[in-house]
Amino acid sequence: MCTMTQNLLKTECAGIQTGCEIRFTCPVCHTDTTLIIKTPKDFYRRSRDATCRHCKNRATILTPGQTYKPAFLQT
Repeated sequence: MCTMTQNLLKTECAGIQTGCEIRFTCPVCHTDTTLIIKTPKDFYRRSRDATCRHCKNRATILTPGQTYKPAFLQT
C-alpha cells in the first residue's frame, strides 16, 4: 500500500533581487543563500519557491519589483 505525504506549508521570507540573482536568508538555519535567475520570465515574478543549499528546506521567497509599493504607501 502506498502512503501519502503530508502537504506541508512553506515558510515565507523576504529576498533581495540584484540583477539576475536573488539573495535570501533561510528561515530555518539562518544561512545566506543565492538563487540565480535563468529565464526572463522568472525575473518579473514577485514570489518563487526555492531550496536552501545548506539544510534543503523549501521556502517561498518574496521579491517585490522596483515599481511595487506596499499597501500602506499607496496614495
